[in-house]
Amino acid sequence: MEDIVYIVEREIIDKLDLSINVLSINANTIHVCNLKWAQVGKVLTAEDGQEYTIINIDYVNNDITFSTPFVSSIGFVFLERPKYKYGTPKTTNVEWSPNELGVTPCIWLVEPLNETFLGNESSVERESPLRLLLLNSRDAVNWLNKDIHDMRSKQLYSLQDEIIETIEANPIFKKYKDFDSRNLTKLGTESAQGFEKNIIDSDLTALDLRLTLPIYKTSNCIC
Repeated sequence: MEDIVYIVEREIIDKLDLSINVLSINANTIHVCNLKWAQVGKVLTAEDGQEYTIINIDYVNNDITFSTPFVSSIGFVFLERPKYKYGTPKTTNVEWSPNELGVTPCIWLVEPLNETFLGNESSVERESPLRLLLLNSRDAVNWLNKDIHDMRSKQLYSLQDEIIETIEANPIFKKYKDFDSRNLTKLGTESAQGFEKNIIDSDLTALDLRLTLPIYKTSNCIC
């Protein structure tokens, strides 16, 4: 049987739709159908391979402005794939890079996982309770709570939508029951008195996505 961390990577992370549909172009600004998880400082790649660095996003009108004129044709641009991490909070913190722009947005599969494996008579191999923390950076000094929601939470919800759509479109996964999602404008441990300390040694915001994923059996190749 295969390690769940590799199933999640191959069947979910690697299959996310990174495309954004470009509706119109005006110099160095494009108008798009859906911003998805685009953010300032990140690079979008056009269908011709040209790369464009984002310097501003109009979240109301779905406009993205680049540092250089957009000379590619109308079609699609492609987001960078979110980074993927797996491990316990302790190990993930040790491996976390201080270069937040380079490592976010990030999909973190929180370990350990307690999976249930079904018998020979079931077409489902296992039921895997997943906890995926969708992470992004935040500016605690200069941003208000509204800024976090506008410039980070919206993008994380879009990423969550894409994850769910990818799971639902993949025949390796049986239809699952409802999922739970919790918005954490600041990622950290909490008590009855409120926020206590960061889980990761970085100032992050997150969506805490939890669902139990039934995974069908696949044939094993014996060489």
